[in-house]
Amino acid sequence: MTDPLDALRHPPSAEAPDPIFAAALRLRLQQALERPAPVAFDELRRVTGRSDYLDPDELTADEQQRLSETAEFPVAIGPDSPREIRQPIGRPAFDDDLEARMTIPIRINQLSPYLAVADGRRAIDFYVAAFGATLGGDPIYMAGGKLGHATLLIGPVRVFLAEEFPEMGLIAPGRAGGVSVTLHLSLASADEVDVAASRAVEAGATLERAVADGPYGRAGVVVDPAGHRWFLLFEPPA
Repeated sequence: MTDPLDALRHPPSAEAPDPIFAAALRLRLQQALERPAPVAFDELRRVTGRSDYLDPDELTADEQQRLSETAEFPVAIGPDSPREIRQPIGRPAFDDDLEARMTIPIRINQLSPYLAVADGRRAIDFYVAAFGATLGGDPIYMAGGKLGHATLLIGPVRVFLAEEFPEMGLIAPGRAGGVSVTLHLSLASADEVDVAASRAVEAGATLERAVADGPYGRAGVVVDPAGHRWFLLFEPPA
């Protein structure tokens, strides 16, 4: 008699992960690997037997040695650990007090725009030609040649982009009926505003606002071929 489980079983098949999820997960893993493990308060209390308000810098050499030998999971302490992760014993990362949680400082390394574009290859070519962007790794292309994710470096800033995923609500500005985000590009001199605007137009952008001097500095606005609005600005020193 045929085993019903064998009859109902389907052969395994590989499923491509969602590219947005995969890119975000890859970035989180990279950041986690580059960041030292945080202080484990329970481990500090268990190993040292102390529950007072104690800064990890005040641990004795013997306590630090015992901690490194017996901790159940990594604990980063010591003079080489970043100060912001060496929190004192007794200071919880979170508690049930909403007001207290809202006052806990957060560390922001960088704000990176993630752009939806209609044509990934054209967008990459434009940002390279107009703003001197470089690729931060190989772009991820899906079956059929659709751009799933790309990281561009424009000066010290990372810009992420992918082609549209309408099923996820991610569409390029042209299909949304307007532009909801303006990218602010700060330049080092007034002349470079003119150069950047001219280079962008030559690469295919539309000049929305001609470069001119204003009370805040020299500025101009271009809209790139993907529909994203760029505000080019030089702010003179105060």
